[in-house]
Amino acid sequence: MIGLLEGGADPRRVCLSDLLETYDSKLFERFRELGVELTAGHELAEALGYHTSNKPLFGYARHHRQDPKIQEELDIALAHHAAEGNAKGVALCLWAGANPHAPVPSLIYPNLTNDEDDPDDGEEPFLGWSAIHEACEAGNVRILERLGLDPFLDDIEALYHSAHSAEVAEVLARFALPRNLGSIIQRQISLSSVASRYSGWLYTLRRLFELGARWEHSTRDEIADVRRYLLRLSDDSFAEAIRLLARGDYCSPTILQDLGRTQGMRARMRRVGFLPSLRDGREGFTRWNPTGSSEVRAKFGILIQKFPRSNSAPPRDRK
Repeated sequence: MIGLLEGGADPRRVCLSDLLETYDSKLFERFRELGVELTAGHELAEALGYHTSNKPLFGYARHHRQDPKIQEELDIALAHHAAEGNAKGVALCLWAGANPHAPVPSLIYPNLTNDEDDPDDGEEPFLGWSAIHEACEAGNVRILERLGLDPFLDDIEALYHSAHSAEVAEVLARFALPRNLGSIIQRQISLSSVASRYSGWLYTLRRLFELGARWEHSTRDEIADVRRYLLRLSDDSFAEAIRLLARGDYCSPTILQDLGRTQGMRARMRRVGFLPSLRDGREGFTRWNPTGSSEVRAKFGILIQKFPRSNSAPPRDRK
């Protein structure tokens, strides 16, 4: 290499991925001294994120983590390993000094933005997700515990929106129960409607209710959003979700009555058997009532007209 440099070779034209794959810490240092930016294009983060066997590179990053750019590369790699459930990668990044609480760009989706961000609202731009967030979203409680959740550094309320396992919800609840459960329900159901990886939201929600969370307040828009996403579920998931919301004192009856007031919701509740079907101008059940039907109708404020028994009259509502 010395001969090449003496011959006028430009070290800045080196292929960073090839350089980082040499596993040669002395070579990393030499190119750094020559002014080569190993963090360009997040090449260092990618190498740390995809090559956990490159111990010399982790040592190099640990030695130079006082450089903010290298610190960010470590944080990006840690978030990636947390998202992928790679315990070895998480351990190496933490050893090298990665910060699990820092929001960083995604290694896989570097141009990812938060859909809720409005560039004209005067707030700070979206910086990405932390390793803590990625562990919550992956539903990996072991990695979440390893990262060390800190209520002074991590937004517990925001993390509930991405808590995709009952076990993760339990960890978050050690610090605080969610204040706005309606917003969390809205977010969890919306994600389940677009990706199968979020299908465990019902188990998460059930565990939150068991831990003491209650849906007591919501805006009309929030309720409308929950209603819209519920209607997108399969019949079985819809029925299970309605039964859960109607159980005990989990939800305010006022919220449930608003949630179930539309024709679309009534029609769907009728289709899955919570309400009787319409036959010859009279109401009657064409299928057996699902478990919890009486409680569902009571909590949603739905009254069923009773008809006297006769050979031609439809059967009564089964209790």
